[in-house]
Amino acid sequence: MSPARVSPEDLKSSNEIFKVIFESAPDGIYLNDLRGNFIDGNKMTETLTGYPRQELIGRNFLTVGLLPTDQIPKAAVLLAKNLAGKPSGPDELILKRKDGTLVPVEISTYPAKVRGKAITLGIASSASIWTSSTGAASTCGKRSRPAPTTS
Repeated sequence: MSPARVSPEDLKSSNEIFKVIFESAPDGIYLNDLRGNFIDGNKMTETLTGYPRQELIGRNFLTVGLLPTDQIPKAAVLLAKNLAGKPSGPDELILKRKDGTLVPVEISTYPAKVRGKAITLGIASSASIWTSSTGAASTCGKRSRPAPTTS
């Protein structure tokens, strides 16, 4: 059996599909290196942080101002897990948006490799968009999306 060949058109279509999924995801999806420097993020990452991704790319999340001072040690512990090749989360953190407002988030991170280089894939969900069936904010790990409303 010969290996399947991927046409340039198929590859372009696959990249377009990935881009739509990445950009349309309801959670913040971001990539950083093992030192905590941002590589990329999706539109929801921009919404959660208040920063355009171009202002974050290449900057370190421990020093860019995204975390209140009391959250930095917790984030450093999570980064250390990634350095050891282990996933983290879900963990609750408080982000400091560009405008200074604080937003609670639930973050999970996963070690990954791209072209042989170790990176971290992070997924961040705003605690304010997750509610329990009673409508109250729920605790970490027990969140469920609000049920769609029908008209």
